[in-house]
Amino acid sequence: MKPRSVLEKRIDSLAKTLKGPTQKQREWAFSRIIPHYCLYKSRAKSCHCVTCGYTWSEESPDVCPHCGRKLTTLKDSRRRRFTERKYFGVLQKVKEFTVWRIYYVFDDRKIGEGSLGSSMEEVLQHWISDNGTDTLRAKNLAMFPYYRVCPYNMDTPISLKIDRDRYGYRNTYYHIIPDGVYPWKSYSTLLKRNGFQGDSKGHCWEDVMSLLLADNSFETLWKLRMDGFIDKYLRGDPLPILENWKQVMLFHKHRYQADDVGIWLDYLSMLKYFNKDINSPHYLFPDNLPTEHDKLVKKKADIDARIELERKKALEKEKLQILESKSKYFDITFTDGRIAVVVLKSLEDYKHEGDMQHHCVYSNSYYGKKGSLILSARLLESPTTPLETVEISLSNWKILQCYGKFNEPTEYHKQIMSLVNNNVYRFKQVN
Repeated sequence: MKPRSVLEKRIDSLAKTLKGPTQKQREWAFSRIIPHYCLYKSRAKSCHCVTCGYTWSEESPDVCPHCGRKLTTLKDSRRRRFTERKYFGVLQKVKEFTVWRIYYVFDDRKIGEGSLGSSMEEVLQHWISDNGTDTLRAKNLAMFPYYRVCPYNMDTPISLKIDRDRYGYRNTYYHIIPDGVYPWKSYSTLLKRNGFQGDSKGHCWEDVMSLLLADNSFETLWKLRMDGFIDKYLRGDPLPILENWKQVMLFHKHRYQADDVGIWLDYLSMLKYFNKDINSPHYLFPDNLPTEHDKLVKKKADIDARIELERKKALEKEKLQILESKSKYFDITFTDGRIAVVVLKSLEDYKHEGDMQHHCVYSNSYYGKKGSLILSARLLESPTTPLETVEISLSNWKILQCYGKFNEPTEYHKQIMSLVNNNVYRFKQVN
């Protein structure tokens, strides 16, 4: 993407002055991030350092006596090739920006052959200004990145990117928590003033830095080290915290401990629901939060169940009133000498029709529909056994549905359709 705004042009010009990783950064990344293995043979009691190839005799070694690297012991392993892919982060200040740089580190070794290749290439940059604006520069993503070991196209240059995928969601490939961060960091004095000390506490670095510069509430939580609320804030759910800011500050003042602040915030919303004093420590900070939370949940569930029951009763009453309003059609019946058509008059009729025909005329409350009337077609020789159920419109008097058992037409389908259409004038006359 070409730079268009003044900010993007400024960043693009400064990016050209950036240098690649220094030799010290390379050495630190390959020595600290890439794991180093020791192959230990229990029979021979011999150790082999995969990194430098040195062999010696010792049980359970922690450090290679030749290269001095800390080792992870693989006992009696037949593994011969060690391929590692890691991400390495560098934080540096460039003029008025704090730049968060991510490198893709690759290392491939084979026993007896040594290094088969290693590389360290920059794939991602976040340029964070002092007002918290995060401008993204990165390599292009490879086609179908979720199927690839490295999601980036290494043959493309780093350029400005839009931090959204085609569906409008944040692109996770541009937000990486690296496996290691270079310990010598430089960043904005405003970041230092706002509580940043060169550590993201396991969160996405660019999110933490942007929020510290742009959001006073997050800055307060960060300085007070309220880790549970910080986690919730960074997960994209800050609204419950901001709506109850006074109570959150009381949480810190009283040094209350909660295993999950999400449960405490839910408990707080239920205190509001029951009109409790949410400024009282007695209610805000119970001795057993899960128990008190569950009590209020059950109490609210009982209230909701009663409200739902009353709502269903009122709705059912309304539907029955609608059914009664159609009583002027109840006496209409007609026949062609073999099939008779009658109007369903009561809930019992609808239930019987639904049970016999195995369809939803009763369960979906067709008796409560304002704009239609339900008829039942039956053979004269079996007057209690429905043949097909017919729904007609009360506005244009057309047949909306006509089905038999399991919503399938019967052999009498055309005859029933013709019979209803020929006698629909009877309903018009009553209307």
